[in-house]
Amino acid sequence: LALLLLAAYRFRLSHRLAHSDALTRLANRRLFDLILRRECLAARRSGKPVSLLLIDVDHFKRYNDSCGHQAGDELLRAIAGAVARHVGRPRDLSARYGGDELAAILPETDAANANRIAEGIVREVVALAIPHPENGNNTIATVSIGVAACDPHHETEASLLERTDIALYQAKKHGRNRSYAAPDWAA
Repeated sequence: LALLLLAAYRFRLSHRLAHSDALTRLANRRLFDLILRRECLAARRSGKPVSLLLIDVDHFKRYNDSCGHQAGDELLRAIAGAVARHVGRPRDLSARYGGDELAAILPETDAANANRIAEGIVREVVALAIPHPENGNNTIATVSIGVAACDPHHETEASLLERTDIALYQAKKHGRNRSYAAPDWAA
């Protein structure tokens, strides 16, 4: 019985490690891709939207260059914690998308509510008041967030990701430290 329990524990641990990012303790890119596909399929069946956030740490390379990589890791962990606190319903998923980018999948969430969540993350990161000497006009760490909601009957995961990425670049273009919601999907 003890060996069976140990085997079950090891299996659960290996499964968790295979799907989580060691630095941020959020889901990893592999799990993000799987869940995004699943939630877009579920949205097609239910007709309810799924929203996506792409979150970028403003001027992260400059932060790493001026403060060091260990400080950069701490900054990512702190911002990941802020994201996780705002993305907490059972089917929501916060993930490390890559490098200094994080993401959130918000099933059954329209664009307006997704943007409210994004704005909450932006405010919480500012409230952390983590010094960032190379962040342009800001002296603290900030994030830019792209937001898009999927039209479940016409849009694919790829087009949702593309629109969210474009919205992220719009947030950066409009001064960073903000969220930007993509326009509704158009055929």
